Amino acid sequence: PGVRMAVRHAVLRNVQRGMCSGEKTYDVVVFGGNGFVGSNVCRILAEMGKKVAAINRSGAPRAKESWMDSVDYIAGDVFTPDAWRPVLQGAGGVIASIGAFGNYETMKRLNGDSNIVVAEEAAGAGVPRMVFVSASFPPFPASVPLRGYIEGKEAAEAVVRDRF
Repeated sequence: PGVRMAVRHAVLRNVQRGMCSGEKTYDVVVFGGNGFVGSNVCRILAEMGKKVAAINRSGAPRAKESWMDSVDYIAGDVFTPDAWRPVLQGAGGVIASIGAFGNYETMKRLNGDSNIVVAEEAAGAGVPRMVFVSASFPPFPASVPLRGYIEGKEAAEAVVRDRF
């Protein structure tokens, strides 16, 4: 309930700011649309009647819910933008919700590098708005095992701030 409500408020704030104009090929392109946060974003946008594309490694989710028929699921590797770059043309906004845990290198690559690719491609395509799903981190030793996660998210935040 708490995360769902926070996602709904973030989506509504950006819709009110003009992120979803209704005049674009896709109102919103969601990266990581099969994940916990991304799937909730896709559901909320679909329920609002927005045209949504979700780009992720696996394409459409196995489990089906009725709202999923309103989302165009596109299988694509974020590190191969030639395969999905055309989806960004005319989009009203991009939401990047890619993230994962693992070793240092994996976390830095998936939480940072992947979202940086999305930000750079979206900016290059002229997408006017971007939302990056990040996280806040406690300033104490418990953060040490998550160093790759933290450094990745912070690097992506800097690129999104710079490009948008």
